[in-house]
Amino acid sequence: MWAFWWTLLLLAATPLHSAPIRLHPAYPHIFEYQGKPTQLFATPEHYGAVLNTAFNYSLYLHTLHNDGLNYARTWSGTYRERPGSFGIVNNTLDAPPNHYVAPWKRSTTCCYVDGGNKFDLSQWDPAYFERLKSYIKLAGSLGIIIEFSLFCDYYGHPATFLWSPLYWKNNINKELPHVEHGDDPYLLKNKKYITLLQTLVRKIVTELNDADNLFYEVSNEMWDYKYYPFRKLMLSTILETESKLPKKHLVSDTIAFVGGSKGENFTAKGLDIYNMHNGEAWFVADFLRKLGPKVAVDSDEDAFGPPYERYRYTCYSVLLNGGGAYNNIDYSFQVGYEDGTGTPTFTGGYKGSGGPELRKQIAQCRKFFNQLDIVNMRPAYGDKLVASMEPSVGLNHSASYHLQGKQFAVYLGQSNVYYHTTQREWQVTLQLNIPAWPTKYHIQWINATNGAILNSDAITTVKSGPTTVKSPVWKFDVLLLLSLV
Repeated sequence: MWAFWWTLLLLAATPLHSAPIRLHPAYPHIFEYQGKPTQLFATPEHYGAVLNTAFNYSLYLHTLHNDGLNYARTWSGTYRERPGSFGIVNNTLDAPPNHYVAPWKRSTTCCYVDGGNKFDLSQWDPAYFERLKSYIKLAGSLGIIIEFSLFCDYYGHPATFLWSPLYWKNNINKELPHVEHGDDPYLLKNKKYITLLQTLVRKIVTELNDADNLFYEVSNEMWDYKYYPFRKLMLSTILETESKLPKKHLVSDTIAFVGGSKGENFTAKGLDIYNMHNGEAWFVADFLRKLGPKVAVDSDEDAFGPPYERYRYTCYSVLLNGGGAYNNIDYSFQVGYEDGTGTPTFTGGYKGSGGPELRKQIAQCRKFFNQLDIVNMRPAYGDKLVASMEPSVGLNHSASYHLQGKQFAVYLGQSNVYYHTTQREWQVTLQLNIPAWPTKYHIQWINATNGAILNSDAITTVKSGPTTVKSPVWKFDVLLLLSLV
């Protein structure tokens, strides 16, 4: 009898139908996961957690979870990097000799460029798919969403393509053309490569269909127009494959490197998430206005620090302007330092950052948004909320407002901290366009770095015109939160 009742209790506690992360039906610029509104916050390693078997992904995922983050970006292994790529020392995409796994099995024929046998692109590697699925499953148990990126540009670097399984000297598949450049496999004229990569996409999408904590990225930084047909074909391959499977996953692709002119024109029917790199709030606002209500924007790679203020500025400003996710590369995650305590090291002028303090600050950004009613918050573009700010030199503001006037959130920061790191103290006066009838709000000024309350008070709105609010003294950046009493 006890067994019967125990079984009923287990059944009652188990969801009958789990579902993958999706765009929130009430506000599709953010997500819904396990029935809850969700935004995504990440400081992941440099995307090699699966393809690099020397990397202890269990310790890595537990570190992200313990540090309060819920998102990681991971690459499929069709692309890898070599020693010295981009000047990154201890690069997780540069697997040590005999520690690189790809979706394809190794053959019995020597020799792959970095040790071990060549690849057989007609055979799948069971060990790779076991590692991949175990990684995603563990992430799911820790509440971490995985963005799984399928392909990447070779950036015109012939030496990097020489390490790819697709390079003809690294595989035994003589039926494939002997291409010498990294863009060749992605050009539709090379039909045998296109068929090979479509087959790979179908295999991955089928193998991972059961995962709920997953969405796909078609490509990383394949901005050149020559790649557009390939990207659209791979997107349609994902959608066509999943149309015959039980679960449907979100699909993303890279649209822009903000600050340049790369890729801003790429759009495709069927994409749910548009990823931008080096994100800026103005671009999120502009792009969402162009695309309409049923897509999300992800600030998908923010890699160009220090200082940490640069990352905070992007995280707060992008999400207040309607972004659904934030991600930077944390180069402190390295083989042997999967707890994120390695020292980010670079040569040749490349810049990056990472470490426990950066993760702590991005987790604080997540905590701030968790206290907002994000389903009913909307970006306050232009002077819709902040009518004026004095002084305004060197400062930008981003803001969101609640549809029913219950909350208002403002972020003030220096957008130029990437170039300018002077520790200047600020004190500003804001004119806020909040409800003009006498209404009482609880007001908090919050340290954007650590969440400390700098000042807490109450204000009553004036009967007509903007309401004046004066800040305490603060450094770098600050948050203002108004909540209806």
